[in-house]
Amino acid sequence: MKRIIFTLLYNSGQFVLSRNFRTQNIGDINWILKNYNLSEITKGIDEILILDITRKNKNPEKFSEVVKLISSNCFIPLSVGGGISSVYQAEKLFKSGADKIFLNKLFFSNPNECKKISSIFGKQSIIGGIDFKKILEKNVLYKDYGVNASEITIKNWVNFLQENGAGEIIIQSISNDGEMNGYAIPLIKRISRQVKIPVVALGGAGNINHLKEAYKDGYANGLAAGSLFVYQNKMRGVLINYPEKQELKKIYL
Repeated sequence: MKRIIFTLLYNSGQFVLSRNFRTQNIGDINWILKNYNLSEITKGIDEILILDITRKNKNPEKFSEVVKLISSNCFIPLSVGGGISSVYQAEKLFKSGADKIFLNKLFFSNPNECKKISSIFGKQSIIGGIDFKKILEKNVLYKDYGVNASEITIKNWVNFLQENGAGEIIIQSISNDGEMNGYAIPLIKRISRQVKIPVVALGGAGNINHLKEAYKDGYANGLAAGSLFVYQNKMRGVLINYPEKQELKKIYL
């Protein structure tokens, strides 16, 4: 099943917009709940992805409370992640309303813990994240919130994620992030053909055609976006007017 996924980024108590992994605050959880009509929004999407991108002084307990508040205000699947380092933290987020857990850094630092989380909660509930930049025509894998390049090839890393518990993969282009000029279709297509698990495209969507391209040309199973939906109402800069559900459904045809 193909999915439209709205991405929310959480950073040190604030929700933010991101461009090439540089952020701009848009409001805290109270602002989100006041300005985003979540029950209405979810009529136009299939899933919400919340990523805690806080780099210093993470507060897992506070993030879990944020997840709980959002979960109680919407009735579609919720995927969450960012800095999860243990089974305990994963369990806390599941109990707060998460349906799936996003893991990235933990696959680099402690893949055995990823396997453990996957074995306890099920592989279908574990998402492996891939951040990359295109440098001199080469796709380079990045880690540590897109700060440090890895020597591991993306092809090998994709296989590693599957072998260590990932039941889904999110592929994000750091260079395309927030630019709204389209997804990194060639790599999305290559990974989609390489694996047997769902692949989600993230980073670069600026219009409905970009979503269609990622689905039809990139063979993506999920189409994730943040800025695309936030800027539907450019005058206020808040998420009020999603494209109609029927327009989104045309992507699946």
